[in-house]
Amino acid sequence: MHPDSLGFLPTVMQQIDPSIALSENNIPSAVNSSGTKRKISIEVSKEDKELMKRLARSTYVMEASVLKSEIRASESTLLDLKGRKIEAMKELRKMQRDEHIPAEEIEEQKVWTDQIEAQILAQADALIELEEQLDTLRAQEHESEE
Repeated sequence: MHPDSLGFLPTVMQQIDPSIALSENNIPSAVNSSGTKRKISIEVSKEDKELMKRLARSTYVMEASVLKSEIRASESTLLDLKGRKIEAMKELRKMQRDEHIPAEEIEEQKVWTDQIEAQILAQADALIELEEQLDTLRAQEHESEE
């Protein structure tokens, strides 16, 4: 059996019995009282392999679900920011048309509008990052199914 096919099992075994040590190739071995290591062979039943596959699949589904929720929240925030920018731009135009508004207030509104634009760009970057994470997760799931 290939050591990688054991997955998390050796680590779990080590937690159960600390006398179990992992060799370089991740094959568990036990150390007896004289300090001699002996290899432990592990037979994994077909049912256990299937269970591990289902566990991996459910982990993928949970991670994908969390990422999708974060993407929806990010999209919502982005839409909110765009709406605020539109309102800020309208207010700026209105202020620029009114001759009685001091230049300082107009400049403050410009700064506010620019800050919203910076938030939009940061949120768009965050959204792209989340989408890339989801794409990576999907690719990993696809690779594990092959």
